[in-house]
Amino acid sequence: MLQSILRVRPITSQSSPLRRLAIRSFVRDYGRHRWLRYNPLAEPDSIRLVELQPGSPEDELRVEIQHARLSEAPEYETLSYEWAGNRKEATVECGRGEEIPVPHNLRAALKRLRDRDRPRRIWIDAICINQDDLKERGDQVSVMTQIYQKAQGVLIWIREQKPDTLEAFRMIPKLAKSWDSQGPQDDPTSTEPTTEVEDEHADELENPTIANAIVDTFTRSYFTRTWIIQEILVSKKATVICGSHQIDWVLFHQAANYLVQREFRLDREPAPRTLFLVALIRRNEKRYKEAQLNLRTLLRHFRYSQATDIRDKVYAMLGISSQVGRSSAEHGVKPLQADYRKAVEDVYREAAAYIMTDEQDLRLLANEYSPCSRQLTKMPTWVPDWSITSKRLLPMARKSNTLSSLIKGDISTRAGSLFVNGFKFDTVTYATPIVTPENETVILETLTSLVSSKNQYPYNNQSLTEALCRTLIADNANFRPALDHDERYFFHLLRHRMKTIDVPIIQEDLMTDLRYQTVSHHLRNNEPYREELSRNLHGRSFFMTARGFMGLGPKARRAVLVGDRICILGGGYTPLILREGSDFEFKGSGGKWYTLVGESYVHGIMDGEYLRSKIAPEKIERVEIR
Repeated sequence: MLQSILRVRPITSQSSPLRRLAIRSFVRDYGRHRWLRYNPLAEPDSIRLVELQPGSPEDELRVEIQHARLSEAPEYETLSYEWAGNRKEATVECGRGEEIPVPHNLRAALKRLRDRDRPRRIWIDAICINQDDLKERGDQVSVMTQIYQKAQGVLIWIREQKPDTLEAFRMIPKLAKSWDSQGPQDDPTSTEPTTEVEDEHADELENPTIANAIVDTFTRSYFTRTWIIQEILVSKKATVICGSHQIDWVLFHQAANYLVQREFRLDREPAPRTLFLVALIRRNEKRYKEAQLNLRTLLRHFRYSQATDIRDKVYAMLGISSQVGRSSAEHGVKPLQADYRKAVEDVYREAAAYIMTDEQDLRLLANEYSPCSRQLTKMPTWVPDWSITSKRLLPMARKSNTLSSLIKGDISTRAGSLFVNGFKFDTVTYATPIVTPENETVILETLTSLVSSKNQYPYNNQSLTEALCRTLIADNANFRPALDHDERYFFHLLRHRMKTIDVPIIQEDLMTDLRYQTVSHHLRNNEPYREELSRNLHGRSFFMTARGFMGLGPKARRAVLVGDRICILGGGYTPLILREGSDFEFKGSGGKWYTLVGESYVHGIMDGEYLRSKIAPEKIERVEIR
């Protein structure tokens, strides 16, 4: 191994003189490359800065690496870019002939950012952090927020331009101006704009050249990165750069918001999805400044974002999340710290434990992540798999959230166990296989033969047929909880949403012919009830309980089983299905433990009224979930 001494130019600052640094660097000599090995950072708040040396386009890229403390750092910028799979296939010269391996995308950005006649000082994660030192990676991620806050601004590099990119950058300010002229918009991702505005840019946006350029600009894979959320939110100023074109981030996100609104006005779902991501970042800026962003909300909002290291799905959110602070200290939960020496499963488990003990509820388990898309299997069943980007499920929880307040959860965790106060309400006595398009007809035929409109559902004034109809769609309509029973939901559905005249006549009962409603081949595929049934029922098991309740299990690979317990847990927003574990001698529990099957819809108890008189203090017990 060849060793050399690299003299690093001292960093000077008018406001705070910095000590001169002489950095001893070790260079590995492998064939034609002499890779630079990093000298350790001296202090907890020490960082490295890249000084990009001036040059003309044809000159080779050269950088110098400098050390500084955040409290004394000179003016610098930060670079936000896409790692492109973390493949370091290019090089940048550093010091006296040494080289640093970098992704091609980063090298392209540096070529564009280099000035002709003066150095440019930038913090760049791929170069400024020793990626091979896992402890340093964690330490630097822990101060990432301060790094971006201290910088003069962030440079958002979305890759090189294409032939028509200029058309998009000419159009963006116009769209931004139109959006801004509508006044304050608290929720730029709202599907129901408060005012109807004229689409003054219709002709331009329908021009194929401009339309394609706009789509290309807003579909850059950069916008799917998890880290950009923090990098943009905390910065003083942000500039979007595409090749030789650049524009202020404020104008860029305003244009994205305009495009989202326009798509909804035209009754179309916005594409690409990155438009939503850009709008969500802006939506969260105010909440960040007011310290109102909690980790659970951030993980939900940016579930579709991608990370090369899937631990960053959590770590990238730590610097911008605020602690709810209700009970985490009381239960001995320490603030999360980035540590890349930990396994992904441990990172996710610690994050889930932190969220649920901090908030003292189980909202994290309600309608967040589908068990059927879980890929990391070596985790406790109560820990979400944040590595996946599955579509968010239809809501099971009701708007009243009454269930969550029936029992004080006193939620705590230890190792792989979650402990919570709960009431074991009922037991599954009948369950179907998971419903699919292939077996749906057979299962519905079986269910309709079990009920009669002449019999009443025992827990409200509905017939069994109406109760079954409501259960099959989890009493949901159009992605939101259905209207209250008193408002006669099904009549409302048929009257206002039916798109065909080929409907049954509703007379005394809302669903007098359940068989016709569910399995008739005369109904068209887009009939509203059928749409709701497919969205809610497919991928779930239908079940009945010992008390006579009907319900739906979670979206899962495994069906609900006879013997599964329906539990009301403290802080839970839906009834949760638990399955008794097989190891009764588990030393840490002193008794039975359960695995989480998932959330459920149980018809007749979702708003909690029936349960209030049933949950006596002596029936509440400590439940362990593993």
